[in-house]
Amino acid sequence: MLRRLRNVFFAGLLLILPVITTITLVKIAFQWVDGLLAEPMEKFLKIHLPGFGLVLVVLIIMLTGFVATNLLGKKLIVFFERLVRRIPLIGGIYGTIKQITQALTSTQKTVFRSVVLVEYPRKGAYTAGFVIGEPLAELKEKNGKRFLAVYVPTVPNPTSGYLINVPAEETEPLDLSVEEALQYFISVGMVRPDLRSRKK
Repeated sequence: MLRRLRNVFFAGLLLILPVITTITLVKIAFQWVDGLLAEPMEKFLKIHLPGFGLVLVVLIIMLTGFVATNLLGKKLIVFFERLVRRIPLIGGIYGTIKQITQALTSTQKTVFRSVVLVEYPRKGAYTAGFVIGEPLAELKEKNGKRFLAVYVPTVPNPTSGYLINVPAEETEPLDLSVEEALQYFISVGMVRPDLRSRKK
């Protein structure tokens, strides 16, 4: 009886905990964004509108998206990016963040091609990584072996990680999509797409 009650309790906890966590994070983000813009509004316009900060951020994002999707806006963005990329240090950071963002949000997944298992960071230890294509020209063919460029993300933040060049024969394809692997990393291994597919 006690074991059953314990199982029921943990089943309910696993169901409600993600909901509570999500609501809490959304609430914190809302309060932060709203507070960020509420103070200037009260200072200059002498008014306080709860939620106006969040609405304003959404409108700014929508306006930016509108500009980015028309011909003139695209030309302005290209011009802006060229200027930013010429700035030492900042240009490199901006370019890296943009590439990773595109990789994580792209529907075509042209950057992260597949998920593989590699022996890393030491012999006998294994981790999953994303094949991003061919390595540098000097490493394409070395000692008679073909190499692959594999991106191994950190957990739980997959926007940082390590780029390693691994012999293709030492990688093992995993039956996971890029989206499923990202879920696995972000959840620190708590979301198991492999188990979920077995249940089906």
